[in-house]
Amino acid sequence: MAAGETIPVLVDHGAVIVGERAIIEHLSTHNAEPSEAGRHRDKVSAAHRKRLEAACR
Repeated sequence: MAAGETIPVLVDHGAVIVGERAIIEHLSTHNAEPSEAGRHRDKVSAAHRKRLEAACR
């Protein structure tokens, strides 16, 4: 198959989840977000903001 013709599939404990939206929904309902995820997002946002500010100088 050529790129763009594949269907994303997730197999989780025997359950087959097909399609991007279904996979995202499955993962968000079956996997708790790690406690450090918020801090990680903040750190990435700060680094991105710093790079953008440096590029604008």
